[in-house]
Order: sequence, then structure tokens, then C-alpha cells
Amino acid sequence: MHIHFKHLAIAALALFPLIINAQTLAIQTGSVTYLVPAADMGFAKVSGDEITILNRTFNTADIDCMTVDDTVVNPATITVSYAGSSAAVTVSADIMALVDITVSGADVTITQDEALADEITYTLSGSSTDGSFYMDGKLKATVVFDNLSLTSLTTAPINIRNGKRIAFQLNGTSTLADTANSDGKGALMVNGHSEFTGDGTLNICGYAKHAYWADEYIQLKKTFTGEINILAAAGDGINVNQYFQQNGGTINISGTGDDGIQVSADDDETGYALIKGGTLNIDVTAQGAKGLKTDGDIDINDDMSTPIITITSSASAYYDSSDKEIKGTSCISSDADITIDAGTISLTATGTAGKGLKADGTLEINGGDITVSTSGTRYAYGSDTSSPKGMRADAGLVINGGTINVSATGKSDGSEGIESKALLTINGGEIYVTAYDDAINSAEEMDINGGTIQVVSQNNDGLDSNADLIINGGTVLAYGAAQPECSIDAAERYGVYINGGTVLGVGGSAITIESSSKAHYATTTAAITANTAITLADSSGQTLFTATVPDGYNSSSAMSPFAAYAGPGGNTGGTGGTGGTGGNTPGGNTPGGNNPGGSMGGTSGYQILISTPDITSGQSYTITSGTASSTVTAK
Repeated sequence: MHIHFKHLAIAALALFPLIINAQTLAIQTGSVTYLVPAADMGFAKVSGDEITILNRTFNTADIDCMTVDDTVVNPATITVSYAGSSAAVTVSADIMALVDITVSGADVTITQDEALADEITYTLSGSSTDGSFYMDGKLKATVVFDNLSLTSLTTAPINIRNGKRIAFQLNGTSTLADTANSDGKGALMVNGHSEFTGDGTLNICGYAKHAYWADEYIQLKKTFTGEINILAAAGDGINVNQYFQQNGGTINISGTGDDGIQVSADDDETGYALIKGGTLNIDVTAQGAKGLKTDGDIDINDDMSTPIITITSSASAYYDSSDKEIKGTSCISSDADITIDAGTISLTATGTAGKGLKADGTLEINGGDITVSTSGTRYAYGSDTSSPKGMRADAGLVINGGTINVSATGKSDGSEGIESKALLTINGGEIYVTAYDDAINSAEEMDINGGTIQVVSQNNDGLDSNADLIINGGTVLAYGAAQPECSIDAAERYGVYINGGTVLGVGGSAITIESSSKAHYATTTAAITANTAITLADSSGQTLFTATVPDGYNSSSAMSPFAAYAGPGGNTGGTGGTGGTGGNTPGGNTPGGNNPGGSMGGTSGYQILISTPDITSGQSYTITSGTASSTVTAK
């Protein structure tokens, strides 16, 4: 039933009988329709050319028609349906006096009144190649993307200036895109707090600046099982100014002109990233780009579910002439601290001076399965240089647990596996490192108290400390390069101390063990051949230690940092390793790598040092390398 307003008084008298037995009155004014349930109708006040319904006054000249039907109205809802060059908006009656709506073609602007007391749910659907949605207000809101396809030629297709919590719900597949001529900071712009739920897919292309810009935080809720795809961005894929938190869902980022995700701080307590679950995939290619970059801390744990993070970077460093510095690249970079408690993390950097993990503060690893691979070489601009690193921490590095596989095989000085510019402490975990330069390096003291550690350097030291290097426990297998390099090295005026644990050192130069060390050891010089066993046996022939030389250590074949080790009495698993007769350290249970091997060639000049708790000073032991054996006296 339609009522047209040629004569207001007649129309008003006719209105009420028509809706007595109907459910909803629809008042259409241009592209906006207001839905009034019969039960909420009350009285309509007529005055001259105006009619007031539920505190909203309409001028009769603005009303196109009234429709009475059985439409069911959900309270506090607004729907926006795009259709090419136009958009239609419907508003529930309970909020129609508290929103100001303007529609121009397919551009929709909605402002919430400050008196609004109930959260509005906005549902956006349909398609337009030149449309937009702008919303502002003082109360939180929910925005549903329901199979929405929206491109704006001049501005951000979605621009929410509301500074409160905005809950996005994804239904079906939606796509947002701007153009290079856009005046917005992103194709999706949110001034307030963004939270995501639902099971849909959101694709975003930001050709003017960023793809997704948020002035406050972004959080993917645990209940979010959908997917956000950043397909293109002139700048960052996601640029957020308070914090980024992922509890669930999947984010895929590629095609960016700068960082994948950048989190900036707006005060001393913001600028951080929390990844507690979900899947995060980032690929960056731009010069100096970072996969995940924060001003504040990065914390990765499994408080919600086990996060899966895969970041690849083919980006290279460059010299910024305006800042007069080299801008390096990295998969994960924090200007503060990084803490990893859990997760499956794979980081691959192939560009010049690329880094896997970089913390300007401290790096602490307590768990997780972490694989880092860098293959780029050093970048130099005049006297300034930037080197590739698997992991680097400026204020200290602590490893308490987890499985860590690092490969840094770019053939240049500085291509190190794990580097701390301060103290480095290892208390646990399984750590496997292959590097062209030092496998593990610390600017200050290096303390090893536990864990299983195997390091291989193709052109330098296996373990290198610029202060004291102290081994108190754990299992350490260190393979260094040919002379003058060695397997375990401390700087001049400092010393190597072995106080406990099981240690194997193989390298071109001898290790100098400080006399105050508490543990005993045996040494010899022998030829070293890849894939052969090094064993230690006592005078009765009982094997106390055995380890297999890593594949490629002395050949041109692929070098694997994951050769098998078995302590005495072990039950070595995985891809190799022979059980001994008294320990229980697992060997060979980590997948092998595929990094280019060294070119040292076979030699008889390599020192072998073995220290185990079973060695007694002054006793005779036999060290076997391949088929060659020598009997030595322990110190």
C-alpha cells in the first residue's frame, strides 16, 4: 500500500487505519527509507507542511512515498545497499531521529548524534565502482561487510571517523579498493578500535597510500575464522598507530610498496604487536621493507591458539640520502623487545643485508618452532655497511626453549646466524645454526647453561664471544672453519670456560680452555669428512660420545645444519644418528636444510675437542674420526 503526500491532512487521516493490521510503515525520502514498526508508531503530529513521527520531523516535500507492508524491523540497524552509481539506505525507526544521513550517488555519509545510547549495526552490501561509506559518531558500532564490492575513485571507500570500538563482521567475500587519486590514507580507514569477527573474506587494495589504516588498535578476535587479504598497497599493507593483535583468522599480505604491517606508537605504552593465534602470511619486496615492524614490543604466544607465521622478504637494503643512513630490511623488526613463547614461525630473507628477526631491545625465545633463512650479502654505501643476520638483538638475547633452525649463507663478512650486541644466554631449547660468518656471536659474555646446540660456520667461528664464553651445561656441537678460525672462540684477554655439559669442538685452530674450568676434555688433530662419525671411547672400548659430521661440512654438497648427535646411551631419532651407551640426547630429529655448503675441503689439520661428564683427567681415551683413531690423555 502506497501513500503519496499531495494533501497532508488527508494522508495523515488515512495513515493510521492502514497500519493497524500491518507490521511496518516505510517512509521513503530520496535514497533513504525509514522503517517504523506499527507497534512503535504512536501518534504522528501534523503541523503545516511537516509531520513528526517518533521525534523525527519530515517535510512533506522531502517524502516520496509511504509504504505499508509486513517487513520485519530489527532495532538499531542501518543497511546500505550499493547498486552501480547509486546506494539505498534503510534505517530502523528507533534511531532515525539520532542519525543524519546524506546520499550522493553511491557516496553515503552518516553522522551519529551524541545522544545515541544503543550501538548501531551497519550492514553494507552490493557493488559500486565509484562509491563510499563515511561514518562518524561518539558511540561504538558494528559494521557488517556482506558480499560488498566497493571502489572509490576519489577517497577511501570505507572511512570511519568514529573514535570508538568498531566491530567488523565479515560475511561472504568483500573487496575494497581506492585509486592512485584517492585523498585517503587507506582503502579501509578507521579512526577508532577495529575488532574482527565472522567467517568471511575481505580483500583490500590501497593504490594511493596504505591498504588498511587504523589510528588506534586492530584486533582479530579468537572467534574470527575468516581471512583478510591485502592484495596491493602503495605504502604499508596495514598501518596502525596503537597496537596490532591477532587471536585468530588469517591475514595474507603481498604487493606492498613498504612494510607488510607497521605499528607506530602514539605514547610510551603503545606501538606493540601481540600474536596469540591465527595465521599470518606476509611477503615484502620493496627496498628497505619489513614484514612486521613495530615501534614497541612484539609478543608471540599461544594464549588463544598456536600462531602460524610465514614471512618472506626479497627486499634489499638501500641508502636513504635524506636521513643519511642505510635502511635495512627484515622479516620481523622491533624498535624495542621481542618475546617468542610459542608458534610455528618461518622467516626467509633473500635480499641484500636481509635479516630474519631483529630487536633493537632484547630478544627472548621461550618456545616455538622457528626457522630462519637469509641468503643475501652485505650492503655497503661508502664506509657504511649493513650485514645479513638470521637473528640480531642489540640489548641482549636469551633462549630458554623452543626449536630454532637458522641459516645465514650469504657469502660475505657479517653473514651471521645469531648475534647479540650485548650478553647472550642459552638455557634450553634445540638450536641448529649454519652461517657463512660466525654461527653464534655475542658482543659481550656468552653463557650456555643448557639445551642442544649445533652450529656450523663456513668461513669463521662456530661460537664467537667478544668477552668470556662459558659453557655450564647442555650439549654443544660447534664446527668452525679452517685455520685461523676455530669452533669455540673468545676474544683476546678473555677465555673459554667449560664447566659442564657435553661439548664437541671441530675447527682449524685449537680452542684455548681456561685452566680454571671445572670440566675435563680430550683433544686431537685429525682429518674431518662429512657424514662420518666422531667418537670418544674409554680404555675399555666403551663409547662415551658419538656425533656425525654435518653433511657438506667438508664438501661441495649441500650443507645441512641438522646432523645427528647421540649422547651416550641415546636413542637417536629422525634422519640419522647412532645411539651411544649412556645418555639420552635425541639426534637427527630435525628436518635437514638445503643451504650451500662450504669449500674447505678435507684436511688433517682440524682440532677435535670433546668434553663430557664421563671424562677423567689423566686417563687415556680414543678419539676416532671416520676410520682414523688416536689415543690421547684427558686434561
